[in-house]
Amino acid sequence: MALAVIGFRRANQTTGRQITAVVTQSGFLHKSSGALGMAGRLHCARDVKRFPSKPGGHPAQESVMLLRRLHDTQQHTYTRIMIAPAAVRLDDGVDEASTAQVIEAFTGAAPSGLRPLEDAITAFYQAIGQPVRPAPATARAWRSAAPSSPRSDQYLRVLAQGSPLSARHHHGTGYTITPDAVCLHYNEPMPLARAQVFDLHAALTAWLRLNPDEQ
Repeated sequence: MALAVIGFRRANQTTGRQITAVVTQSGFLHKSSGALGMAGRLHCARDVKRFPSKPGGHPAQESVMLLRRLHDTQQHTYTRIMIAPAAVRLDDGVDEASTAQVIEAFTGAAPSGLRPLEDAITAFYQAIGQPVRPAPATARAWRSAAPSSPRSDQYLRVLAQGSPLSARHHHGTGYTITPDAVCLHYNEPMPLARAQVFDLHAALTAWLRLNPDEQ
């Protein structure tokens, strides 16, 4: 019987490293990290028995929560999307307790294109016959009445998909904006050109529209 899994792969172009994480239908969380284009160092799978499900829950739910947390924390460092979050079915014969087999099969089966993490989680839960849980606060809609511009609208679509916005200028200055945080990169003072100010304003406007109620 085909094995349902959910996972993603992200990379850091500056360091030339990548991270891959996959959860199987029985609750194994597999991770690997290493240089771009390489198999990577495999991390031991988290056996579902070490993470018992809550009464009436499914064993994979705890691991999906950990996957979501890993995705949210690592997207600040691994800003390039190599494989967007995806729920796929792997061929028969893949041992879901084998990190090497699961990650290799997932990377070969994952489709291209951008997908929000919550959409992938919904598809995964549907594949394993479990009710879809409400998305956490990080998966938000925006207020259409918020101030906007064509560039801000474009940035908003990127952020709403869970992808980061980033820009680097001379001397290492710049910014990275994710759906949950705004991070400025600063090594030494450097005035921004007018075009750079407009670009940063559009990115910040998109972020504020995605997080309208936070003070």
